[in-house]
Amino acid sequence: MKFDANQFIAYDPYDSFTGLGERFVKSTGESSFSGWRDPLTSDAIALWRLGRDAFQALEVGSKVEFDDGFSGFLDGMEMNRSMLRELCATGAISPQTAEGIPVSPDWESYRADELLAYIWQLREQIPNVQPVADPLLRTGFLYSCLKQIDDALIAYMIEGRGVVQATLGAAADYANAIALRSGSLELKKARQELAIKGAMERIRRDPKTADKETVKAYWLRWIKQPDLYESKAAFVRDMLDGKTTALTGNAETVNRWLRQWEDKQNVKYPYLVNTTKPAQ
Repeated sequence: MKFDANQFIAYDPYDSFTGLGERFVKSTGESSFSGWRDPLTSDAIALWRLGRDAFQALEVGSKVEFDDGFSGFLDGMEMNRSMLRELCATGAISPQTAEGIPVSPDWESYRADELLAYIWQLREQIPNVQPVADPLLRTGFLYSCLKQIDDALIAYMIEGRGVVQATLGAAADYANAIALRSGSLELKKARQELAIKGAMERIRRDPKTADKETVKAYWLRWIKQPDLYESKAAFVRDMLDGKTTALTGNAETVNRWLRQWEDKQNVKYPYLVNTTKPAQ
């Protein structure tokens, strides 16, 4: 099974919820569980019904319309990440650790539901968007629900771990979507508070957030002392070799951060002539 976070892997939502029977199927029509572990029986039916309700709430009339909507959802999540990076960079928002230390979260690592929860809070601080905000957020939560169901199925098929978290996440997404459509200010407020509490807890506890701050500090030092590293590759290796705790050899993450900081500060590599060794 080839994994792609931006695609439905374990099932096809449109075919699963417009076909006959309460079962998850792939786009080929075969069972999602073909070749994997036995189906989840009653649990699978409950998960299927949750997905069906979310799918029906989208009110799409064709597979093309569903796929276009999902593509728009993915594009929207990237726009949200870009917006959050910009708001952090300009100081418009100031996420903090549990100790109250300002941090710059790695928004690329956050799930759609976490991003949506944060945007749900922020949009009330942005004027003149209220008439369109609820429908956009509601659609986002519905697509996120369907994607978390996919995550739950993958977790079950592979090893069984992560099923509960993904299932609860899907249920929370659907509840948020229902609240946004209900017209009840009390219900929306209650769901919003639960959603933002979970998103903020992720920011406070995310070890990669602290790693990003560490890497940035070393990068700023390198800018001022360009002979500390002979290349970007040397810098990245040094960051992964004991200076960070949660990146687990993820060089691409460090390189992505470097590109973001270079663009933001209008700095070009090579910064100057680099000749010697990693910082100690």
